[in-house]
Amino acid sequence: MKRALFSTDYWYALATRRKTGHTQTELVRLMLQALRKEIPEMCSVTFERGCNLQCAHCIYPPSKSTEACSRRVLPELVKSAVKQLPSNNPLLLHEGRVIHPWHISVMAEAKRIRPDLKVGLIDNGSYTQHLDAFRQENLTLDWLDISVDGDEEAHNKQRRSPKAYKQAMRGLEVAREVTNGRVTSLFTITKLNHDRLEAAADALFGRGLIDELHVSTITPAKPHLEALEQPNLSAFWKQTQTIYRRYGQTDGKQRIFFRLYRHQELAKLAAVTSRREMKEAFKGASVAPGEVHFTLRDIPFIYAPLSIWPGETFLIDADGAYRTAHSIGEKLSDLQRGYYGNGRDLRGFTVEQLKPYFDLRKAYRKCVDQWWQFAGSRFLEEELQIFKQFK
Repeated sequence: MKRALFSTDYWYALATRRKTGHTQTELVRLMLQALRKEIPEMCSVTFERGCNLQCAHCIYPPSKSTEACSRRVLPELVKSAVKQLPSNNPLLLHEGRVIHPWHISVMAEAKRIRPDLKVGLIDNGSYTQHLDAFRQENLTLDWLDISVDGDEEAHNKQRRSPKAYKQAMRGLEVAREVTNGRVTSLFTITKLNHDRLEAAADALFGRGLIDELHVSTITPAKPHLEALEQPNLSAFWKQTQTIYRRYGQTDGKQRIFFRLYRHQELAKLAAVTSRREMKEAFKGASVAPGEVHFTLRDIPFIYAPLSIWPGETFLIDADGAYRTAHSIGEKLSDLQRGYYGNGRDLRGFTVEQLKPYFDLRKAYRKCVDQWWQFAGSRFLEEELQIFKQFK
């Protein structure tokens, strides 16, 4: 029995110019129609905009603590959201920044409300200050990610703290105290650490600290981040092949995942391999909702096109607003006002200010249409231009 086509199937047909009997306009219409039905299985919550670090590569702008506002609005919204997530594999994710005891209480309550809910945490290691709160709430995570961006020197430089690496390592060392699921680490490639991927993999896998390593590139969504973007992926590509041979598969299980969220990175990969190889890799690709899986010289990659981003997650910001990708790169005050200081329109980042008992499916469909008008159509145009180069 054939499965229903995903929005990614239509995106793939557009990108590879596969003959389908449909015009480009028809494929776009079908892609958006499918996307509206792909309700996210994950709810990501920015519980706090403030942080104990100000990392060089972080998309979040510096912010004072949002606890007063967040504590007032988020508990009821989180409960409402998790009740409405599709039943296949629901996940509540504590997004980045720092964690506080009241966040743990909210996550524990969400899991009590919905026992099949998976709960994940992305952290820099500071969660270890609250181990007692995990015990008191009897909360066991299903997934814990502690980012590590190289060896101690590179990690501390990227994190702008002499203590950051030790904090991250401590977080990984005691991870099994708070999770019975996956322990992972995210490595974000920048100019500061692009030659330290192998060192990070050796330390993490060599000490048995993680189950999986996830590797991605920086998203220069703000001007100050552009200086950190690594324009040449030669060193990365060499290390990629080395660490995948060394740690990528264990007993048939994949342990290293290379994820690309920007179409520009595909062109960079083609520059260090070849355009022909990239074209062939995508010819043999497979798709999942929001993802294209391809293999380049025996290395598996996952590419998530930004044009069809909405299906990835239902993102609740610290002030209780449902927002889109890249919104976290803007100050909360600017998002609430709808304009940046220079007059740039930011209204497209905010789908709606959520209220208790909101309709998640209705809000999501609104997000699909709004994202397409605000950024998605532009991203698709850029993505298709990239693919035209692969001849």
